[in-house]
Amino acid sequence: MHHQLADAALVESWPPELVVVGSSLGSIPLVGPVRVPCVSGRSYLLAMRLTLEYGALEIHVGNTVRRITRLGPYLAIVPYLSRQSGVEVMLWHPERTGPIRFIFHSLRIQEVEPDTVAAAAVRLEAEFEEETGRMADPVSDNLVPNADFEEDDEVRGLPAHWSAYTDVEIDQDEHVLSVNGTPYEGRPALATGPAALVPGRRYRAECRVRVVEGELSFRAMDYDELNVLASASLDGGDRDFEAYTLEFVAPGDAKAVRLWIAPERKDSGVRFDLRAIQLELLPEANR
Repeated sequence: MHHQLADAALVESWPPELVVVGSSLGSIPLVGPVRVPCVSGRSYLLAMRLTLEYGALEIHVGNTVRRITRLGPYLAIVPYLSRQSGVEVMLWHPERTGPIRFIFHSLRIQEVEPDTVAAAAVRLEAEFEEETGRMADPVSDNLVPNADFEEDDEVRGLPAHWSAYTDVEIDQDEHVLSVNGTPYEGRPALATGPAALVPGRRYRAECRVRVVEGELSFRAMDYDELNVLASASLDGGDRDFEAYTLEFVAPGDAKAVRLWIAPERKDSGVRFDLRAIQLELLPEANR
């Protein structure tokens, strides 16, 4: 059950509830444009609730573009100063981000005074964070470097800034990394680049993986890759993609974290597909 955003009008003309789209080599519009009525010269907050199951999404409000890659419940808050009698809102599927599946919940518009925009946004954020335990409209959507696999390391065939100790193939159209091999002793099959941490804050890591062969674990490692901050076993059996999550509090001396997918046992072969991986900062209340 989603809370009603106080003093905000529901935009009834927004049509979809569930959207599922295949891969696309170019950016394509998914929904809209839907024209949201406004009064010229007045200030508004547009608040969109959705749940991203996989893929990437862009919200276009007039000339403002908000890119979303964080999986799970999401509240996007976009301030808007109306220059005319309405604003066009659209959802786009960014190029080369593979299939997308998301659930649209609501789009609301709230008129605010220019000097109360920040306070009104904070109230909406606090309501969402209390309900879901997730950050609302985070400045850094997904803390994993190059989580979209967009930038290639042409020499190694990996997403830029990542590491691998097995064979890796990237299917940009399907947005999947396929990993196959036996990493040498103590090393992961696949590791993201380092993401900076704030000591004492709580974080959630999530990956979407299909395990084909081998016993694997999902680990949050410190910057030096010596200490495990959190770990979870991954289920095998060549099933569909499954979601796995970790939560941890950044130690006082923590610089950064790397996310590993590694064999449970040294010198064992593994084969798996990775569709998405993310790291998010949780609200202060979850510390």
